[in-house]
Amino acid sequence: MTISFAPSVEALCAALTANADRLSAIMRQVTDPSPRAVGTWTIGETAQHVSGAPEYFVAAARGEAELRRLDAAEAGNAHDLAVNPERNPQILADRLGRGEQALAAYARQAHGDPLVCPYAGVEVPLSALVGVALGELLVHGFDIARAAGLPWHIERAHAVLVIQASLPLLPYTLDKDRAAGVRLAIDLRLRAMAPFIVRVEDSALMVEPHYRQRVDCHISADPVVYLLLGFNRIGPLKPMLRGQLVTWGPRPWRVNDLQALLKT
Repeated sequence: MTISFAPSVEALCAALTANADRLSAIMRQVTDPSPRAVGTWTIGETAQHVSGAPEYFVAAARGEAELRRLDAAEAGNAHDLAVNPERNPQILADRLGRGEQALAAYARQAHGDPLVCPYAGVEVPLSALVGVALGELLVHGFDIARAAGLPWHIERAHAVLVIQASLPLLPYTLDKDRAAGVRLAIDLRLRAMAPFIVRVEDSALMVEPHYRQRVDCHISADPVVYLLLGFNRIGPLKPMLRGQLVTWGPRPWRVNDLQALLKT
C-alpha cells in the first residue's frame, strides 16, 4: 500500500513566494558573485541556476517544456549556465521573483492537484513539482547566503512541505538495475510529520504508511537537517551529536545501502 503526504498547493505556493522574496533580498545584498557557493559553482552561477529554475517548472507544468531526464540534471544545468551568461545576483533577483510569482500563479489557478510531468517519464501531482521548486529555493538560498556571509533560516514547516511534496518523486530515483534482488525497509520519523516506511523490493521503491512492520532501521530527524543531509549540504556527525539525527535498529548501516540505490 502506498501513502500520500501531499500538502495543499496553496500552502506550497505561499511558502514559495515568501522564500522567493527572502532569497531575492539576499541576492540584492551580494556585491561579489565570485566566491564558491556549492561544488564548483560560484555565487553568481548558483544565482543564475536558481533564478532560471521556475521558468522551466512553469513550462513543464503547462506541458510546454523540453523535458529533462531526472538522472541527467548535471548536464542540463551545465547547458543552462552556458547559454545564460548573467552572473550578477542583484540583476538575477528580479528574474527569480518574476519566475516564482508565475509558477505560484499557475499552480493556484489549477483545479485540485493535477498530474504533471516535471521530467521525462515522470508523472507526479502538481504539488510535487511546486515542492521541488520550493526545495531549490531553500537549499540554494542556504548556499548563496553561506558563501556571502549572510543569514539564511529554513523554517521547519517549509522543510516539511518540501519533503512531503517530493515523496511521489522518490520511486523514480531508484536505479532498478542496482536494486535487482535487494530487499530493505527504512522507517523514517521526521519531526512534525507522520512516520512512513521507504521499502525497496523487486526493483521497486514504495512509500508506505507506518503500521509496525519489520524494518532494517529507524531514523528520527529534524526535517531541516534531513533536507540538508539529503542534498549533501551538511554531514551527519554534528546533527547526531545534537540529537537532531538518531538511528537505531537491527541493521542501521542499510541507510547507506538505500542511498547507493538512488540515482540522484
